[in-house]
Amino acid sequence: MGDVFIGEIDATPKKNVLMSISKDIDLYHGICEMIDNSIDNWKINGKKEELKITLFFDEGDNKIEYEDNSGGIREDILSMIIQPGGTERTLDEETLGIFGVGSKRALIALAGYSETISRYGTNDTFKIIIDDEWLSNESWKVKKFKTDNIEPGKTRFILKQLKFRINDKVINDIKQKIAETYFYYMHEHGVRIKVNGVTLTPIIFDRWAYPPGREPRRYLFNIPCENEEYVRVELLVGLMLESSQTGEYGFDVYCNDRMILKNVNDHRLGFKSGMLGQPHPTVAWFKGIIRLNGKNRFMPWNSSKSNIDSLNPTYQKLLDLILKYAKPYVQLSRRLSSSSDEEIKPYRTGSIITIDLRSRDPRDSDFPQLPPGKESYFNKALKENREIIKTSPWSRGILENILAVDAILKTKLENKNRYALILLDSCLEIAFKDYLVWIKKIKINKSQEKYRERLHKIIRNQKIIPEKYWDRIAYYYDLRCRLYHEDATPTITDSDILNFRYLVCEILERMMGLTFDFTQHASFIKKMKAESAHNDGIDDE
Repeated sequence: MGDVFIGEIDATPKKNVLMSISKDIDLYHGICEMIDNSIDNWKINGKKEELKITLFFDEGDNKIEYEDNSGGIREDILSMIIQPGGTERTLDEETLGIFGVGSKRALIALAGYSETISRYGTNDTFKIIIDDEWLSNESWKVKKFKTDNIEPGKTRFILKQLKFRINDKVINDIKQKIAETYFYYMHEHGVRIKVNGVTLTPIIFDRWAYPPGREPRRYLFNIPCENEEYVRVELLVGLMLESSQTGEYGFDVYCNDRMILKNVNDHRLGFKSGMLGQPHPTVAWFKGIIRLNGKNRFMPWNSSKSNIDSLNPTYQKLLDLILKYAKPYVQLSRRLSSSSDEEIKPYRTGSIITIDLRSRDPRDSDFPQLPPGKESYFNKALKENREIIKTSPWSRGILENILAVDAILKTKLENKNRYALILLDSCLEIAFKDYLVWIKKIKINKSQEKYRERLHKIIRNQKIIPEKYWDRIAYYYDLRCRLYHEDATPTITDSDILNFRYLVCEILERMMGLTFDFTQHASFIKKMKAESAHNDGIDDE
């Protein structure tokens, strides 16, 4: 019959699309969306004068007044303030907006009523109003008013019926975060931000330690992208004057000079086995600042500019740079943590070394001097876990259980895999019990039947161990049961023990913070077997 036209489908989105894109935004991120728009508008309008942004939080009336002199919004694009996806930004600009959700997300998320008043250049001044009545109406048409002129090039937002309570603490917290988020714009680009009459001073981490030969280094790179284009990268890495186990250690990340992440010390930026290692108190002297600049489409940020887009090709290439150039300082943090009073803290002044690798390959002299790393495997394990053992003395027995497995695997005993399996299974059971008793304050009745199965169930409910691990846990527990109860002893291969040891160590890292070197490398067991009887140690490289 072929195609027969029968009509058109109305694909106009419902108003709740605005609510959905605004659902998870908080007061700070809503304010940032407005500042981002001001900066982008200022750039597009040619940066004709210093950008000034003023914010006034009125606690009494529970409202916010926001004003900028970024050039104003043209009358013909006022609709983009509320149109989902509406934006003048392109993928090929070095701007902060790209997704077309910024201003509308902020207006809808922050207030039940908002006025947008703008004067483009010296043209007329226009106003539009967004309120609950408009949101509840199916029509997308917004009333536009011509109003009394404000100063040329200015835009003003008045947000009433705020959905967040404001007080002195909230306002001071937002001041701090804005001063950190827009450091580079305020410090280098002539942006001035005033909150409740106070001009903010830009803030960036600057409490570096300068040990001779181990000073902070700023590495300059270009990450290649498509069509011979690239992202400019500054990777500043070093040691801090003070260990900051719950605060500032890890990476701060800036995309197009706007902070998107602060103090990241997890898997997103390499703190995992096989790269920088698991997060640990001995690493808490390390600090890194990552600054990426380039076209919008190359920036590895999400739509709210609050996290990394792990699928972005720039992100994958950035991880390679982190592994190569940040790892030496992570190793320094580990190796010097026990002697920080002599090796780190005294060196309070110095200079950051800048190394430009945009047109040459790195040399040995481009890296910090690492102290000798070899020492007794046993002593090294105790040292790296010293803080954990100090606060959780019971964890030492679990650590030594793993060390006992490693010691057995070095021997020439024909049945060492059998003994190692029993020890590893015992270690896992004890760790589960200790975690429940000492950390979660949960007691279980050992007199009831199926004790081990109940123990696994309780631990599983704690969600501390990824679900994908439980099939492997069950496999090794079944192997241990067969070893005890079957008439014929099952074959236990080197691969079984290596994988079981790796699994147990990963679980112990997650549950208790214990650190183990080389837990995921098959070469580890071979090295352990090949070591001489006096055991001259394993380094963390």
